[in-house]
Amino acid sequence: MWAVVDGQEGELLSEKERARREEANRLFSVANAYREQGDHVHAAEIFEEVADLAYDNPDAQYHAGMAHLQAGRLDDAKFRWEKCLELQQDHSVAMFNLATLFAETGNVVKATEMMHKVLQLQPEDPDNYKTLAILLFKQDKNQEAIAEYMKCIHREPLHADCYCGMGNAFVRIGKYDEAQEAYTAAANINPNEAGYSNNIGNLLVRHHRFNHTAQQLAIKYLKNSVSLDGTYADGYFNLGEAYSAVSQYDFASRRREYDVTICPNPLESLSYELSLNVLRHIAEAHGQEARTFVRNFQRFPLNPLPMTDGVLRVGYVSIELRDRPVGKDMVYAFRAHDPSKVSLICFSLNPNPREGVDSEETLSWHRKMKAECKGGYLDLSSTAFYETASAINREQPHVLINLDGWTSAPLINEIFILSPAPIQLSFKGFPGTTGIAEHHGIVADRKVIPPEFSEFYVERLVYMPHSYHYNGHDSLYAHLAELDPSSWPSQFFPADAIDSFILCNFNQFYKITPKVWQLWMHLLGQVPDSKLWLLSWNEAGKQSLLRYAKQSGIPSDKLIFTTFFEEKWHVASKANCDLFVDTRPYAAHGTAADALFAGLPIISAPGESMASRVSLSLSLASGIGDLFIARNDQDYVRLAQHFALKGRKTLRSLKQAMQRSAIKSAAFDSARWASN
Repeated sequence: MWAVVDGQEGELLSEKERARREEANRLFSVANAYREQGDHVHAAEIFEEVADLAYDNPDAQYHAGMAHLQAGRLDDAKFRWEKCLELQQDHSVAMFNLATLFAETGNVVKATEMMHKVLQLQPEDPDNYKTLAILLFKQDKNQEAIAEYMKCIHREPLHADCYCGMGNAFVRIGKYDEAQEAYTAAANINPNEAGYSNNIGNLLVRHHRFNHTAQQLAIKYLKNSVSLDGTYADGYFNLGEAYSAVSQYDFASRRREYDVTICPNPLESLSYELSLNVLRHIAEAHGQEARTFVRNFQRFPLNPLPMTDGVLRVGYVSIELRDRPVGKDMVYAFRAHDPSKVSLICFSLNPNPREGVDSEETLSWHRKMKAECKGGYLDLSSTAFYETASAINREQPHVLINLDGWTSAPLINEIFILSPAPIQLSFKGFPGTTGIAEHHGIVADRKVIPPEFSEFYVERLVYMPHSYHYNGHDSLYAHLAELDPSSWPSQFFPADAIDSFILCNFNQFYKITPKVWQLWMHLLGQVPDSKLWLLSWNEAGKQSLLRYAKQSGIPSDKLIFTTFFEEKWHVASKANCDLFVDTRPYAAHGTAADALFAGLPIISAPGESMASRVSLSLSLASGIGDLFIARNDQDYVRLAQHFALKGRKTLRSLKQAMQRSAIKSAAFDSARWASN
């Protein structure tokens, strides 16, 4: 605050001005006393009086902002720090605090702008570069984040947090060796930090899953992590996974059931053999974190909304509302709705594509999406999450649908916790309970979530009569229905594999567990002249699988890796496979729809989780029945061998009949799905 003014300068002050300054200083001392006692509410009230009285003093505005922050009054803190910067444009601390506040309330774009200004004022402070890098990382600007982390390390060569953050960014762009070097540097600088050892172990577990030596090294680092912090949940979870990879399963399963908080996030939890109770607790734990994040924001009142002319307003919120798999499906779902009964509003969390920048295909899908969102299409990608929720609430949807859940959209669950609509549902994107009661229902069917499992879902079960999993195949691939399957193209498949019995799986690599891989290797060894066809999602994963096959005694020519096919023949190309062998516990979803539309039978062994039962749901809805559904791992192998030994000719006739049936089934009937 103001220093005591004596001498000539003090004589120049009017009596009124001197009194104002003295009163401001007195109140400042009183407010500080409240703050030192931990009474932040009273401190904030008196600091607010100081700021009003000392309206021309930047420090008074700054301290009032700090007091409001400590009292949980974020809007008031923002107001005072902005006042501080109006009075003193180079007040770097107020600027830094504003940037942090913007970031915490979801406006990372504005926070980034502020941090660039902070760096102009304080270019030598390594922590400023770290903060900017974190903000860039949150926006998936990983190369820029790495550059800022390097500037941090240049100014402070022993800055362990910057090495750690740089490792995270390297992982994002698939540079795992560079990530390991960065994580190792952080651990060497501060060997007593459990998180740094865990990062190295987590990297080895996730990205060298089939490398026995790497898993042994992961165990070493993860043991160190949990020895440093016996309550470190992620360390225990990753250690369990490393033990699983080297066939020491007992520890992993015992540890998971003992501590339900040990999974990094609900999406990753779907890839592991966890009980429904554990899956629910993991989701609820993360839901509670999201609830804590929004605790200072007002929720919207749950008022019933009138229906105009009997039209139901339904809003969809997603990061996928463009040329992404979910977005492409939903274009046809929206088109199938009767506009006289349903008005569809789309709230996109992904920026609109730009002419001259994005491809014509991307622009074309965007135009289709906007055309089908007849109730309105809002690009909310650059707004803070509370402003996004407010924008949704202003549109007054009767029903709001979360298409993403715990998948990829940042802060989407926080938006739903604020309850911008009276009825809110979870659908399609995340196959499991969100753990958030503000999702009043989860769209499902009786096969994907049997009624007896309802207690493990915080949402009410909203059942569709057939498979809940909508896909737009009857529109996307309508041209295939007009062709005889025998005339579908085969030129996209390697010629030297045409005469082999082809087992296949087109799921992403993260769904392939060591246990499933062992079953596949066993089948390749048992089925004469068989090959396994996979998609080459990335080169590192492909090479890892080839190495593991070699360790299992399977030659590399037994594995076929292909890239993606052009969209027109994306589904038809899969008909070159003889038998789709599904993953578990995270089964095929959209990929299962592709396979079934092509008449390709799916051998699956569903468990209790929703994620493990989607291909079952689609298979039954497509009219195939339970002919290919296994009860357990042994039955899975038996069924695959049984159909393989029938021969390709017999199976081909069955596939063609299945394909003709599937195309006309409830699984691929958009109009029936929309009416239900």
